Amino acid sequence: MNDSSTRILNAAVAGQEVMDDAANLPLWTGRAAISNKKTALDNKIAEIETLADSETDGSGVTAGKKAAKDAAAKTAWKIAKPLAVYASDIGDTDLAGEIDFEWSELRYGKDEDVIDDWQLIHDRANTHSAALAAGGYIDVIWITDLQTQITAFEDKRGKPKAKRSSNKAINDQIELKIKELQTIKTDLLDLLVIFAENNPLFYNAAKAAFEKDMTGIRHIALRLRFVDEVLPEIRIPGVKGKIAELNIEKVSSRKGVIEYSHQELAQGNYTLQVKAATYKDQTIANIGIQTGKLKTLEVVLQKGESGGGKGSINGTVTFMGNPAPAAKITLNPTGTETNTNGTGNYSFADVGEGTYSVTAELPPSPANPSGVSQTKPAFVTAGGVVTVNFSF
Repeated sequence: MNDSSTRILNAAVAGQEVMDDAANLPLWTGRAAISNKKTALDNKIAEIETLADSETDGSGVTAGKKAAKDAAAKTAWKIAKPLAVYASDIGDTDLAGEIDFEWSELRYGKDEDVIDDWQLIHDRANTHSAALAAGGYIDVIWITDLQTQITAFEDKRGKPKAKRSSNKAINDQIELKIKELQTIKTDLLDLLVIFAENNPLFYNAAKAAFEKDMTGIRHIALRLRFVDEVLPEIRIPGVKGKIAELNIEKVSSRKGVIEYSHQELAQGNYTLQVKAATYKDQTIANIGIQTGKLKTLEVVLQKGESGGGKGSINGTVTFMGNPAPAAKITLNPTGTETNTNGTGNYSFADVGEGTYSVTAELPPSPANPSGVSQTKPAFVTAGGVVTVNFSF
């Protein structure tokens, strides 16, 4: 599969992941047109994946090769993510940047690329294995498993000359399905426009993912994550990040992330100016960018003077698919409380601009003896309506 097709597939997978996020599923699953188009997207991605796996399979064991790639990618993924947290905890930004891979890179990349990525994750985890085990980040047996899985996949990569004659036919099929995938993706984005006004964070995140040319960190120079000083587990969307020297400004995604590519930022030192509603402005100087390397920064925002704008938060709570009345809903950090009505709905009006967490608690019942709760983030803008649904 050529680079152009790979980028299109990766962008489709990135959009798929946004839609499959647990916080977003309730927004669109009840809409038949969107659900049908999403199923078509899932199926087309799977078809392309199978063809791409068979492209370099000269042994006639495509299914075995696919299973080997799945196994190694999943193990690499479950090592890489805790390893990135460990790197952040010890302040090793270089390590965090090296192994902060996207899922699509580890599973859908070219064979030679994914093997290099898996091996890098293995080697870095192996170097820190004692600390990772002591801190409870990963089970060290996963590191051994990954090396075994890398070897198993390499054994299935053979492509004898007799197989090469069929590659053109496979590539033709891939190109056809890539075009079909593009059509499905465009239709799906058109359908998601209904969320552009009432749930812009979801819409903008899906749009950005589906339209992203590259998802590999090798193309990213700087990744910024914005968090609240009081609720550091919440990443802040809608933050404006501006590179002063180049006058390039971007707005953070629903997950509170801004990325700048190497095309945008050449090697050198830069100044970042940060602005967000209800937070103090910040300036971060001397951010060093190196060619071919990713730099990751976590920016902690401090509460400042409110802009005075207000919005609202509403949602629905369900239990086993049915409306959940009398569920306790708490809005933090204000501590405001309310309860769901008879149809499981709740709302908070006149909420000041800023970042909040919403907690839904179901009281004990015969079907739920211990009770249960969930907490989700909410970012309120002036005049905005944020929908936060809960499903137990």
